[in-house]
Amino acid sequence: MNHPLLQSIAAASIAPISTFGVQNLSNTAWAYARLRVANSEPLMAAISSSSLSRISAFDPQSLANTSWSCARFCFGDQTLLNAIAAE
Repeated sequence: MNHPLLQSIAAASIAPISTFGVQNLSNTAWAYARLRVANSEPLMAAISSSSLSRISAFDPQSLANTSWSCARFCFGDQTLLNAIAAE
């Protein structure tokens, strides 16, 4: 696995992340968590920030993928996790 490439893709994804749909957000979080890409905190923070305002649009699978990704990375954004739990 090419972690430098994945980290470059993650860095390039942060700026346009507000244009991602909810499935794109949850799938991106899931993919990076599944591959255990190191140093993904900036990407996860951007996903979290973008997800919060649209959390009610997430379907159950997207909520599950996003919460699993947070757990896998030990990414403890309590605001996001509370919003997911409230759904």
